Amino acid sequence: MRLVSLSLSVASLCAVAATHTQIARAQDMPAAAVLETQVAGGVDAGTGGAVDRLIRAELDGLGTVRTSSGVALDLGEVQLALGCVGETPECLGPVAAELSVALLVIPHLDQSGAEQMLTIALFDRRDGSIHRVVRRAQSRPELLDAIEGQLRELFGLPAAVDPEPGPTPTLSPPPSEPDLVPGITLMVVGAIGLGVGGAMGALHLDAQSEFEAARPSTMAEADAAADALSRSETFAITADVLFAVGGVALAGGLVWLLAEVLSAGGEADSDADTDTDEVTLRPGRGGYALQLEWGTR
Repeated sequence: MRLVSLSLSVASLCAVAATHTQIARAQDMPAAAVLETQVAGGVDAGTGGAVDRLIRAELDGLGTVRTSSGVALDLGEVQLALGCVGETPECLGPVAAELSVALLVIPHLDQSGAEQMLTIALFDRRDGSIHRVVRRAQSRPELLDAIEGQLRELFGLPAAVDPEPGPTPTLSPPPSEPDLVPGITLMVVGAIGLGVGGAMGALHLDAQSEFEAARPSTMAEADAAADALSRSETFAITADVLFAVGGVALAGGLVWLLAEVLSAGGEADSDADTDTDEVTLRPGRGGYALQLEWGTR
């Protein structure tokens, strides 16, 4: 419990110290009063109110002056109350003294044709200087957006720096799915061809056995033996063709499947690597040989 109390005390002291630092810093900044925007004829009165609120908010954000509460009278009305009219150091000095501030921020809003013109004047009672910054805009939002830069120029602050856009992310296309349908179709056709070829081979053996077992003694028996021999040869040729076609189709389907799978896997590798995978069907003795090659070239 003592450790918790000590921690809380240290945290409280830090918070009090930070608060005192902020108060001291605010007291070091010169006091400023923002007078009500003087609006010329033809300008919407609501625009003047928006300018007042935005100027006070921007000054608080810049942290260069300590703004007092807004004045509900424009400059002309304040000067009439004090018996001096005009934007001169002799007339503005008593206004600042009456408001107990060192700086006066005096906005003027005029209409010039299709443009609105905002003039912000800054009077410094300490040296009697007056500085003005003017902005022109075609619309109210454009005019309000320019107030921050206008105040920065008026107080000699650097322009706001827009954050640099980050690098545009590059989205790599998703890897393409392997097309397995043609390979599977070829393998099915090859398997059917081999199956039918096997059946033809069995019929060839039956017909050959029938021919070898024949002992013709009559013309009819001789014709039957000759027919068995013819069928045996036909079945043998058909079986050979089906075995060849079925084997090629089955191997081709297998090659297609392997090529599609390897190609889909190769697209996921980095572009810096040039991996080459090859599947080759080469003729060999008594059939075909399936050759696989992979690696980096």
